[in-house]
Amino acid sequence: MSSPPEILLSPRIPDIHKSFSAVLKSLVSTAYAFPRWQKHSCVACAPVPVQDDDEQRLYTFHDDIKDDPRVKNAFHQVSQLIQWVFTQVQSLITEFRKYDNVYHLWDSRTLAHIERLKGQNKPMTYFDSKMRPYVRLWKLMDTLPLSMTVQFLKVDVSAIVGEVKKKAREWLDKYCSILMEESTTYYILIFFAGGLLVQPNNSATVKKKD
Repeated sequence: MSSPPEILLSPRIPDIHKSFSAVLKSLVSTAYAFPRWQKHSCVACAPVPVQDDDEQRLYTFHDDIKDDPRVKNAFHQVSQLIQWVFTQVQSLITEFRKYDNVYHLWDSRTLAHIERLKGQNKPMTYFDSKMRPYVRLWKLMDTLPLSMTVQFLKVDVSAIVGEVKKKAREWLDKYCSILMEESTTYYILIFFAGGLLVQPNNSATVKKKD
């Protein structure tokens, strides 16, 4: 049994999380730009030397802002929201994996099963029941948006939708190839836009129309 291709996000969730964390920290770090005033004056403090160190320290409002309970609470709430959005994105990706679970799009056993149909002269109703689900899947993919918004993130799912449609078409073509090789009593007409139509025909040919 073949496994479906792994769905990858670009950029990766850890990279996006790292970028958002850097933005949040930079917001607090802007307080470094506001130096404290000297006592009883509006004169900015000058940098002071640090004991046993060659560097100097400029006293700013950064520590006050960083340690303010309101800022800490807001920082925590935003961090939780970001994490929740990432969880929703992962759920969205997982939702697409169900199509392989339901239709077995990447299951090599499906191909082996189709190959074994050669020479069995299965009735048309059998092929009809096997092909209709893939036609429905194809039409379903056409109704899905190619990008989905999760709060402040926009996820492009066009590649996933295209790959699912490609596999659905592939299995339809496999079944059609068996019909075109062996059927002698039916005329097959496939409309990917309008569904699947199977009609009996007295002719001894099988035709496929895209």
